[in-house]
Amino acid sequence: MSGALDRPEELKAELLFQADGLEFEDYVWKELVAEAEYDGGFIDLKRLHLRDHLGTLEATATWRIGAEHLRFRLTSSADLPGLAQAFFSSEKLREVVFYEAPQLALEGTFFLNRAGSEDFLPAEVTGRLDCGRFGSRGEVFNSLSLTLGATREGLFVRDALLKHKSGSLGLDVMNHRTQGFKYNLTLRMDPTVFLPFVQQAKTREIIQRFGFDENSQIDVHMACAGPKPNLRECPSSGHGKVRNFRYKGVHFESVEMDLALLGDIQNYANVKVQRPDGPAEAELVFVNDDDEAKWLRLVNVHSDADAAGIVRAFAPKVADQIALYRFSPGTDVTANGTIGYKNNPKFNNYKVAFKNPVGGAHYTLWQEDYPIIAPSGDIHIVGSMLNFSVNGRLFGDTLNAKGSVNLATGVKGYDLDVRAGRFPYVIFGRKLPFEDVRAEVRNREGLSRIDVAGSVLGGDMTLKLNYNENREPNPYDGELRMSELSFQRFAQVYSPGNESIGDISGHFKFTGRMNDWKALKGGGALMILNGNLLALPVLGPLTPVIGAFLPMKIKGYNVAKRADCTFEVSDGFIVTENIEAESSAFRIFSRGNVDFIRDDIDFNAEVRLRGLGILLFPVTQLLAYKGSGTIGDAKWNPRIFGGGNKDERRPPSDKQLEEAQRIGGNPAKVKTPPPPRRPLFRN
Repeated sequence: MSGALDRPEELKAELLFQADGLEFEDYVWKELVAEAEYDGGFIDLKRLHLRDHLGTLEATATWRIGAEHLRFRLTSSADLPGLAQAFFSSEKLREVVFYEAPQLALEGTFFLNRAGSEDFLPAEVTGRLDCGRFGSRGEVFNSLSLTLGATREGLFVRDALLKHKSGSLGLDVMNHRTQGFKYNLTLRMDPTVFLPFVQQAKTREIIQRFGFDENSQIDVHMACAGPKPNLRECPSSGHGKVRNFRYKGVHFESVEMDLALLGDIQNYANVKVQRPDGPAEAELVFVNDDDEAKWLRLVNVHSDADAAGIVRAFAPKVADQIALYRFSPGTDVTANGTIGYKNNPKFNNYKVAFKNPVGGAHYTLWQEDYPIIAPSGDIHIVGSMLNFSVNGRLFGDTLNAKGSVNLATGVKGYDLDVRAGRFPYVIFGRKLPFEDVRAEVRNREGLSRIDVAGSVLGGDMTLKLNYNENREPNPYDGELRMSELSFQRFAQVYSPGNESIGDISGHFKFTGRMNDWKALKGGGALMILNGNLLALPVLGPLTPVIGAFLPMKIKGYNVAKRADCTFEVSDGFIVTENIEAESSAFRIFSRGNVDFIRDDIDFNAEVRLRGLGILLFPVTQLLAYKGSGTIGDAKWNPRIFGGGNKDERRPPSDKQLEEAQRIGGNPAKVKTPPPPRRPLFRN
């Protein structure tokens, strides 16, 4: 130092400071050098040199005492976050770990003693940052580079580029006192990388809806212009295209759209989607993400892809209902309306319509798969109620199904009304051609009431059933009635080749458990008028055996004027004690059982011959037979020759039959002995 102390403007001074291994808090300077000069009121920091574990910092500065500004220049490859953390005690700076030295260059002017309250920064600065690999909050980034500037009017970041193994993020930002806040963003990396850094729960939830992998491609461009740097108050718009990703678990090959965001409002327009099963598009998807009213509005969403797939991204429960029909590819699906989400069904009012005039669908009912040709219809959801209507062709005839399902959590309830022009269904091993079928199902809290009516074999059949879904195995009870079924058509199904006329009627009341035939119990009655006995199951093969005993061919000997019986069902058996069949030539009295689980029969029959000419026939009028075999292949032998079953499975006991009679509504009957044998000639 030289000069007169009373004339500081003429003083001259030089300063040199050197230190090694200097520590402050957790930060260590391996080397520190400072060179400065004072000359007549002018201060010149010629050199500030700092070296730490990452690199070095070099800085210069000049200032004339009393001046309003200080000029500086700085370059650094040192651990600036570590240095700043030591002096400012910011825990956030501890979260950044540099694997390579960051390169920072700054120059500009600091304004002293005149910083206004509206100034962004009391300086004019330009600079550049280039950073290699660094990590923070579990994520490792490949690099970061940007150009920056600051004035008292605003802050600027240009050409910012963040690189990650999944892609990159480009950003330009301006926050200006008079020009407001603006940004331009180009996203080409997995946005879920930023989840550890996102503070707002809503933003986190939106990002978490997406799933990306190494095959994903992202190209999103966004721009924002607003008065303040508050993203919720700054309207943003742009265009995006994303490939190979998942949204709410639904896979998309690609999505392209225009998008606009403002606060809780999200607007997606001109949406074009490609899924593995086909394309889809939407004119508009409008989302309101307000905490008190979460809903989205679909405008002309159209898809030729999987009918359930595209809907699943917006309404999973509705998609589950659509998926039941397993529509073929190419089904045209449109969706319009408002969907409440996040447990806001009160906003639901939307419709999903579908049609495929050249395709098909499938529906599983009672473990049978039914193909529907040219399906069309719609699903309309209002609140928690789903209303549906499905039309098409089933078994070459018309089909209409409509109803409603309550989608509320914890609520079991649905209604179903079906009209089918034709519905073949297997009964006792043969497919019966049901026509004009009408089925109504009402389910409340897992208890179903089923009412089915239809025409079959020229007559009518009804089924009333109560079914409990709340217990396993599911119990049921009901009543089956049939009226004036054509015995001719019955014979064509169960005994081809035996022509017949007449009709058959009957009823059966029952209880049981689903998929447990041994649990089926009940009772009923059957009656046949003017029917061919040859066409009867079980008894049919006995008729020609009896005919062999007739002295001559008697016209209509095999036509039953009337045949009837009551029966009980229990433990897998059908048991009857009173089959009676009467023709012009004989009467049959029969009793026995059918093991319908093993398809086995065990019957006894007594036959009384009658009519003119039989009196001279040299045999007794009463014949006895034993029946065995299966329902479709019954064998009858004279009782004196034996035959019958080996009794591997015994028929139900009297107590079990009494229970079946109680269910069927029939009083227990006293077993009637066969008619007494009478001699051929009387005295």
